[in-house]
Amino acid sequence: MHNFKIFIIALLAFACGQSNTSDNTQQEPVAKPVVEEVKKDKIKTTPKEAAPRKVADPIPKKVVEATPQQKQTPTSENIAPAKNGRLIYNAARPLRWSDFKGRVQPGFGHDAYTQAGIAYEPVDYNNQFVILKVESYFDENLSWVKPEKKGDYLLAHEQKHFEVCEVYRRKMMKQLDNAQPIDPARFNDVVRKYFKLNFNAMTATQRTYDEQTLHGEVKSKQQIWNEKIEHDLRKLEDYKSMTIKLILK
Repeated sequence: MHNFKIFIIALLAFACGQSNTSDNTQQEPVAKPVVEEVKKDKIKTTPKEAAPRKVADPIPKKVVEATPQQKQTPTSENIAPAKNGRLIYNAARPLRWSDFKGRVQPGFGHDAYTQAGIAYEPVDYNNQFVILKVESYFDENLSWVKPEKKGDYLLAHEQKHFEVCEVYRRKMMKQLDNAQPIDPARFNDVVRKYFKLNFNAMTATQRTYDEQTLHGEVKSKQQIWNEKIEHDLRKLEDYKSMTIKLILK
């Protein structure tokens, strides 16, 4: 039985919307510094003693569904609520202004602030495979909007920030899928490699998105980005599940 002790959380923060300050010399913050937090206490350091589990059928290399609920047609009844202030990405449940529960930061030159990120952890494993959960999420308690600036257009811009996180989460899943089978001795290194690769690319994309659209103010550029992000999500449709079964050598 292999011992896996990985749990990574990465956060991104984006300030969006038109500045309402009169000082044009004020530097516009583009993104909060990236925070990467490694927690090793989420997974037991020693697995339970039990007979090795065997796979009766050939193991598919494609992404597998974590729960039966994910196979259902999305409805308000089977969309999970936010846990610990984190709303997991779900295409059937876009962001609402009520999700922005953080306190508005005084003196901040933008109308809204979105904090989103990617987290992963193993949820099951044995000598033959690891089931890895990878999620993109929106942090309700650290995201905020100025009450007088709420509007559909700005909210749509914020939604695209969340969707960019989802694009790179899916890219990570695809790369892990193609990396199979994985040497158990290198499992953590392999997962971290693809996590950091996509996290860094996501950070750069988020900044470019805000720079080119001027935080959503240039509508023609915003439309181009809307189409690009939607195209990328469709292209990675096969990897929309939040879990993947990774085969070990």
